[in-house]
Amino acid sequence: MSPIRLSIIIPFYKQIDFLLRGIRSIKVSLDKANISSDFELIIINDSPSFSLNTLQENLDANFEKAFTDHIHILSNKENCGVAISRNVGLDYARGEFIHILDQDDEIREDFYELNLQALQSADWVLSNGYFENLSVNKKHLIYLLSPSLTIDNFILDDFVRSPGQVVFKRSLVSTCRFIAPVKYKGADDRFFWILMYGLSPNMKTKYLSEPLYIAHLHNDNFSHDSQELYRSSKELWDAMPLDVFASKQKLIKRNKLAIDYVLNLNRSMPAFIEYFRYKYRFNRMLRFIIKHTFA
Repeated sequence: MSPIRLSIIIPFYKQIDFLLRGIRSIKVSLDKANISSDFELIIINDSPSFSLNTLQENLDANFEKAFTDHIHILSNKENCGVAISRNVGLDYARGEFIHILDQDDEIREDFYELNLQALQSADWVLSNGYFENLSVNKKHLIYLLSPSLTIDNFILDDFVRSPGQVVFKRSLVSTCRFIAPVKYKGADDRFFWILMYGLSPNMKTKYLSEPLYIAHLHNDNFSHDSQELYRSSKELWDAMPLDVFASKQKLIKRNKLAIDYVLNLNRSMPAFIEYFRYKYRFNRMLRFIIKHTFA
């Protein structure tokens, strides 16, 4: 079996048009990076009503065989959710590098070329990108300023907006998996990065300021519901193996206090102070202004 350089993982649920649009952008980017054979595209079908045969027929009708030969479709027996589906893909992946996308993501032509170059001196690479809302024909940059790629910032600020922005070395997930939300959805990817950093505190990170990624905004995005995200964050903090973060307990307590204040669970002065510090971090305020000015 030939070695795989890049594993691309996409959970799929119902929206075939979104999926095909995203895969087209992937193919263009792979071609630009001269990656024609040493990759695998892993699709996890999490939609029980969408048969494997129907999914394969759509792929065969839109892409040539030389490309679809590298596509592997895995099917969940029932609707398991995006976190578990991503874990299924991670368990299957054989590539040196891993890229996890949502089905409604797109990437720019230079995405893989620039990310794989960056991974020669880094373990984890974050790309800038755009939020794009086609229904109102607007888009805006995710970051105007470079985010601080430290464990402290991962804990205190959910600044990585989507897994599709990140490409990382497979060695970082030897023991790291997504924690599946039980009741509330939306924060599982944030806590995946927190856990990854906790398990690999010496990982080398890099940020690419060029906008290489596109997140499409629509009514199905859980990230549109801020209360759902806060509830999801609270649920996942409770599920995190906190012993991994022995030296970061104070930061974790600060973030949990801020979340409890937002959810009206703790209205004490310490909780208000942490909420204020969280809400009015400069980069967070800047992202808020950009979002509500241009989106």
